Amino acid sequence: DLESIGVPNSEPRLTPFPAPREKILLGGQRLFDNFYWFGDTGVGAWLITSDDGYILFDALNNEEEARDVLVPAMRKFGLDPAK
Repeated sequence: DLESIGVPNSEPRLTPFPAPREKILLGGQRLFDNFYWFGDTGVGAWLITSDDGYILFDALNNEEEARDVLVPAMRKFGLDPAK
């Protein structure tokens, strides 16, 4: 029982506030040096590049978003998604 250890029961459950519109593709942003952001108004991924390869934080929600959002945006910056 969670209440016995001080965890509230989370009632009432609140309805999340909806997004104001459909997702808008934002593409990519080079924030500085080797640090990038790619995504849309609903989801995004962070990328750090190096000579040894890339470090990707959060590869979006599914394979389709990776294919349709992440990969094209990386290519626009001349980045190789295979790294």
